[in-house]
Amino acid sequence: MLPYLLVLSLVIFWIVLEKKSLNRTSFWLPLIILTVFAGLRSYRVGTDTGNYTRNFNSQLNAEYFRFNEDIEFGYQLLEYALLRMTTHYFWLLVITSLIIVYCYLRAIKKYSVNYWFSVFLFITLGVYTFSFNGLRQGLAMAIFTLAIPYLLEKRFIAYLLICAIASLFHVTALFMIPFYFIVNLRVKPLYKILATFLGSLLVSGILVAYISSTNDRYEGYAKASDEAGGFLTLGFYTAIMILIILVSYLYKIKDKEFQKLITFYASGVVFIIP
Repeated sequence: MLPYLLVLSLVIFWIVLEKKSLNRTSFWLPLIILTVFAGLRSYRVGTDTGNYTRNFNSQLNAEYFRFNEDIEFGYQLLEYALLRMTTHYFWLLVITSLIIVYCYLRAIKKYSVNYWFSVFLFITLGVYTFSFNGLRQGLAMAIFTLAIPYLLEKRFIAYLLICAIASLFHVTALFMIPFYFIVNLRVKPLYKILATFLGSLLVSGILVAYISSTNDRYEGYAKASDEAGGFLTLGFYTAIMILIILVSYLYKIKDKEFQKLITFYASGVVFIIP
């Protein structure tokens, strides 16, 4: 735990210091610190890191690399390219971490009104460390953040393209496509959220069953309802959703981008509940 607290303290201290002394939003040093810290971790850190680093640990020659149809092509292409240059898993972790941290910090810098606090939440709420366990999922999530401006600006083609790129690392990124229409429909947010919940209630079971039946790697998704940890995580993000809505109501926040992001977040949470 101590290394995480030290990194957190160093990043936040530098962000505040650079803002106070130079009146500038710090980006590159936090990016480097968070990337290197994630890249230096052992392959034993994280539930799936050992699986992702197996080919590197076994010193696999790139000539013997075989693409697996059950694993997303984008991730395999990245792994293959790295194996052609090195067999040290450090480079896999550091390059994927660079992509992930860069995408998140870019989104935070663009939209946050309190940068240091947003970075603090990025680290402490587990978004930063999520990829320590699910690397492909973490890559897809981070890449998707690049689609947020196009979601808000109603630029569907660009939004669709980024979702497609993210799906090359984890196919579930394609689930984000319908949210473009949910967010941008000219309907009251409450109706959108209710419609999303009812729609998920009707089709989510079928979708999860279909995905888990077509790929052995996703069989666990069909068993998620049996996992207490999943309920705890869902409860946590539901509580955050309620808190944000209450704050928005109490402070009468009318900013259009903020309202769209609330709708996007709330729709995502209620989509998961069924």
